Amino acid sequence: MKKIIIGLVLLVAVLFVGVNLFGAMVLGHILENAIGAPVSVGRIHLGILSSRVGLYNIKINNPKGFHEKTLTDIHEISVRYDLGAFFRGKVHLKAVRLDFGDVTVEKNATSQVNLLELGAVKGITTGIGSGDGEAKPGKPGEGKAGAQKGPKLQMDEVVVNIGKARYVDSAAEPPVVKEYDLGIHNETFKDVTNTQRLVKDISFLILRKVGLSSLTGNFDILMKGVGGGIQSTVDKLLKN
Repeated sequence: MKKIIIGLVLLVAVLFVGVNLFGAMVLGHILENAIGAPVSVGRIHLGILSSRVGLYNIKINNPKGFHEKTLTDIHEISVRYDLGAFFRGKVHLKAVRLDFGDVTVEKNATSQVNLLELGAVKGITTGIGSGDGEAKPGKPGEGKAGAQKGPKLQMDEVVVNIGKARYVDSAAEPPVVKEYDLGIHNETFKDVTNTQRLVKDISFLILRKVGLSSLTGNFDILMKGVGGGIQSTVDKLLKN
């Protein structure tokens, strides 16, 4: 009996480690495709009966061309999902909560800003919810039929918390570093059907809090190759 108990304990331990390692790798890859930057997930907690998933110690690294390695750490992503929707070929997340650590906003020697170089912001990511829908704070997203790639995505509510940001001008000698208290608490996005749009909106929310005017002296260089849709969004932010 003692050997059986030890064997069961070892089996549970192996399954637990396997779920965390394999699940973290898979979810990290999904997030990497959605964001358009290298992502790693520290650990996950999957609740089948409670229909909840927790992702912890998520690290988003900077795109290529930047001095700082890490763009941001996300302490926790908690998700409440609709299990039945998966069997209907749909990803339905009833509630998503993103609790960020510090965010690093960096301008490099060619006046590129790391947040604007994310694949999602430039519209070149793939995967679930990468179509043409929109996600706006407090307003329903307007997705276009047939624009999604992969399973249809619906996030009823996404709540974002971000504390502080570091602005690093790595083009300066020595580099200039400033800190900002963003004070983003319970910023809510409703009816999200597009992960690209969500990443864009969170990125511009951070840039607006930091102050777009402090990022570069040549805004045309900043926007080079980013696209007209984002240009209009930034124009609106500059007027606020």
